[in-house]
Amino acid sequence: MTRDRKSDVLLAAATTARELENAGIQVLSHYSNGRRAVLIIDRPPPMIRGALKRRQPNGMGGQDRIMAAEYQGMQLEWTQRAPALTEVANG
Repeated sequence: MTRDRKSDVLLAAATTARELENAGIQVLSHYSNGRRAVLIIDRPPPMIRGALKRRQPNGMGGQDRIMAAEYQGMQLEWTQRAPALTEVANG
């Protein structure tokens, strides 16, 4: 990636992060996957449907789903938490 391209990607990522935060979506972190910027967010923007990227253990006997979607030339990623299992006591 050329220096100019890196600058353009960083500027676009910062602009998109600001737009997401203004919409109430928290940007938790970011990185480059070698092709484009990736923003890790707390939840997806409205009308964005993600695809399953991977599953990972959640430490409570379940699995969380890491979702990803393209958004304004970047990749957004967020975690869909598995519902908490509650124990039901017999009467």
